[in-house]
Amino acid sequence: MPIRILLLILLLASNVAAQTSSLQTRLKHVAALIRDNRFDEAEQQLNLILKASPDEASALNLFGTIRAQQGRLNEAENTLFPRRPS
Repeated sequence: MPIRILLLILLLASNVAAQTSSLQTRLKHVAALIRDNRFDEAEQQLNLILKASPDEASALNLFGTIRAQQGRLNEAENTLFPRRPS
């Protein structure tokens, strides 16, 4: 029985690592789209990422970067520094 538990833990750990790697790859792709001024495509990709992980800091940062480059500074600020209810 302990071997099964160990194998399950190892399997779960490798799955988490693969998901993290996939997310990092997707975020790098989004950053490349932003560098190429392909904001619509980058925004679509970020929306998919944020749908699955709404608090993903790197995705929120990239979203704020898009808004700033579009000159939508208030939206950029709200994306990067959301106001929390007091």
